[in-house]
Amino acid sequence: MAIRIGNPRGEQIDSLTTDAVPAGALGTTITSPVLTGTLALPSTNFLVIDEHTAQSTGLTAGDRVVTLLPTGERVRAVITAVIARGLNGDDTYVSAADTVGTGKHSDSPAPSQTPPAPCTNTARPQARVQLPWLQGVMKAT
Repeated sequence: MAIRIGNPRGEQIDSLTTDAVPAGALGTTITSPVLTGTLALPSTNFLVIDEHTAQSTGLTAGDRVVTLLPTGERVRAVITAVIARGLNGDDTYVSAADTVGTGKHSDSPAPSQTPPAPCTNTARPQARVQLPWLQGVMKAT
């Protein structure tokens, strides 16, 4: 499933292809080596990224982000772990509980939604742009 991630200030960080998984699958079914953080997760609002995504975005375990799901729903999430890059390339996982109604485990967008544009800027530092869909989503904690 394609998602966008942004910071609390409304700036887009990246577009990712991710799998929606139940929290219990991490550390049992999905056993990627953890570089930082933990796979012992709460049941909702988590995002696990791989080392390539962490390096290209500057994100790390504990960072708070906003995800834009294919349905257009905005979900606050915490990066709970950075894992080693998998054999199939980039590996990212989002809480299945946060994706109800999105056709989880599917790369297809929800009806009447268009998928996010792929992130093509891989040079650091990445350009930060203001995105209206993130404005006011997160409050400082």
